[in-house]
Amino acid sequence: MKELEPTFRRLKTELALYDGKFPAQHEQTSKSIANMETGLRRMALLKQQIEVSKQIEALDPNQQFTAWKAHMQPLLDSEQVLNKAK
Repeated sequence: MKELEPTFRRLKTELALYDGKFPAQHEQTSKSIANMETGLRRMALLKQQIEVSKQIEALDPNQQFTAWKAHMQPLLDSEQVLNKAK
C-alpha cells in the first residue's frame, strides 16, 4: 500500500494533463480521475481500519465490542458509502 498511494496520486496528475491534451476523451478521463480519488479514499479508510483493529486488539475482551462499535463501525459505514457511489 506504501507504493500504491503515490502511484494513484501520480496517475491523477497525469490524467489531468492528458485531459488537457485530449479533450475528446474528457468523459472517460473524468471517470478515471474519480476512480483514483475513490481508491485514495479507500486506502485512507483501510489504514484507519488497520490502526483501529490494533487498538481494539490491545483492549480487554470485555471492552472490544464497545470499541468496535464506536470506532470501527463508522469506518465500515464510510466504506459502504464508497461502495454505493460506484
